[in-house]
Amino acid sequence: MDDASQLCRLHRPTGPVEIEATDALVLAVRINLVARERSMDRPDPARLKPCVAPDYFILIPAGARSTLAAHAAQDVLRLTLRGRLLARIGHVSDGCPLAPMHGRVLVDPMITGLVEQLAASARPEDEELNRSAITTLVLSLIRMSQTRTAGARVGGLTPNQLGRVREHIEKQLAAPLRLPELADVAGLSAFHFARAFKASMGAPPGEWIRLRRLTVTQKLLEDHAQSITDVAAAVGYESPSRFARAFRAATGVSPSRFRRAQA
Repeated sequence: MDDASQLCRLHRPTGPVEIEATDALVLAVRINLVARERSMDRPDPARLKPCVAPDYFILIPAGARSTLAAHAAQDVLRLTLRGRLLARIGHVSDGCPLAPMHGRVLVDPMITGLVEQLAASARPEDEELNRSAITTLVLSLIRMSQTRTAGARVGGLTPNQLGRVREHIEKQLAAPLRLPELADVAGLSAFHFARAFKASMGAPPGEWIRLRRLTVTQKLLEDHAQSITDVAAAVGYESPSRFARAFRAATGVSPSRFRRAQA
């Protein structure tokens, strides 16, 4: 990694995380920790490994701060970007190539993957690779600001709308969540809300909520005091069998085998 850049990981925080960019640009990435199988041909819970399901990232310019909603089974990566490349770009002002990204909540597997790669590279021999990853990261952000962000400003939810909707979803994970209900929270029609949510989060509301519930489930399964039926009910599944099918589809194993693997 560039000597002037720094990265830190906050593992499974409980509640909102406030991030302040004091004297440099900060890229804050929130990731979901999802269990996947190493082997595709022979399911084996002993070979489960964590992987990253891209969630979202935000850019925080120097002198600003932002708050990320973070809950169970999530990590927050805070990458402070400095160095010669950033010096040429300058501060995130109206004339900066990254200016259109400021204040946007964005989803992109490549960006989150690069940051996760940097977080996993701690060996001295990784330094050159890390410098290359940071250069690729910044250039990718610039390219995104020139292409996708313009469309997101037109078709996506505002940060305020998205914050209200996500807070409502987190509070109501155990209850049925209907599209008209979420649209009302955002102050939009159901049709326009569905399009705007997908533009902002990269997935339709129903699909995103399903994955969010299954992500929370993995943390709940670590508590052996709760039965699997109770865990299913806590994330909105009235039928344990339906919950088991959804969990197996996402992770490749049943909830009980996943629990035993974590133990």
